[in-house]
Amino acid sequence: MSNVSPNPSDRDLVLAVVAGKLAPEKAAELLRGNDQRTCKGLLLEHLAKQSLDVKAAALLLDRLEKLASPSRRLYCKVSVKGGMSLYGLQRMPVTLYIEQWFALLDFADGIREFMGEHDSELKRKGPGDGKAATAAVATAA
Repeated sequence: MSNVSPNPSDRDLVLAVVAGKLAPEKAAELLRGNDQRTCKGLLLEHLAKQSLDVKAAALLLDRLEKLASPSRRLYCKVSVKGGMSLYGLQRMPVTLYIEQWFALLDFADGIREFMGEHDSELKRKGPGDGKAATAAVATAA
């Protein structure tokens, strides 16, 4: 029961479940959370039309909520072109080739040093004033 393209969008996964082409459990496993608002709307729309059963909708909505939470975990996948994609930092994955990841990891101390030197200029995303992040940078350096 898997008649879905190799790199489906979240919207495609939801539509595949609605069409009966993909098991809800498999879709929940594959959801990346890139288009959560659209997916939630689609699920609710098909649930209202009764073209999707409640169990499948609940499973997918729960998965979307977990993906949307700020405590989302980081994980990696191999991209279609053979790069390594890091998910969980932002809406879209960060994809680099292996040599680029090694160069970035080798430069980690330089990044921490730069962050420490420019702390007052750097903006932070999310709640808090960033003092914990600054302390972590200073400790790691």
